[in-house]
Amino acid sequence: ASRGETLEKYALLWHETQKARWSPTHIRKVEQALRRDVLPDLGRLPLTEIDGPMVLKVLRKVEARGAVE
Repeated sequence: ASRGETLEKYALLWHETQKARWSPTHIRKVEQALRRDVLPDLGRLPLTEIDGPMVLKVLRKVEARGAVE
């Protein structure tokens, strides 16, 4: 993948394509969750550099604060 093929690029693209199906409240909550929980740790990384242990680390941080959805 090229340098521009980051998780942030594809996460935000996915979010954009889902908006027609979601309520305004859900749109906001999903974007907030991405920006709070996923993008700070993984957003700038090329997709090809993200592995299972990295994803698990992010999930464990979310879990540790009590957010399980």
